[in-house]
Amino acid sequence: MRIHFSAALPCLLRLDGANAGCVGETEQFADLCPPGTLAEFLPADGDYVPLAFMVDETFFRRPPACADVYRSDCCADIYAARFCTREVRFTPLAQGSAAGLAATAFDAGTPLLLLEGGGVFATHPLPRGEYDIGEERIGGERFVRAFCRCRCSPKIYPQAWLFLPLCC
Repeated sequence: MRIHFSAALPCLLRLDGANAGCVGETEQFADLCPPGTLAEFLPADGDYVPLAFMVDETFFRRPPACADVYRSDCCADIYAARFCTREVRFTPLAQGSAAGLAATAFDAGTPLLLLEGGGVFATHPLPRGEYDIGEERIGGERFVRAFCRCRCSPKIYPQAWLFLPLCC
């Protein structure tokens, strides 16, 4: 299967320990065979922790939170989207509320959305950027809305929306 690799940060891509090239503004591809291949993303900026995972069928069924995966019949795209910084600080980015739930976007090495209230306590990964949190109605249902103006390349994900249902 042909797999295209890209990343939110400039990185060295290693496949099964061998250097496969640089990713970030560019992408690399490889023809991989089962049962699995170790993919490593080593950021050029030493303030970020490297990412590593086995690319196999389990990976495609349940990808890690650090990667966005898109699969078609003939190929797949793996985007290393969320890197953690080595020094972890808690930095609130945005707050809002919707129907009794408090929503907080924060950075603790990686951006996360925290929802709490009414018996709900959950976190969801977010892309890096600036956030606006509020409530949205879609088809009569109420959702928590987290809008992100991403700081990445304008060619990739210039903005992202995350809608979460308010019911449990």
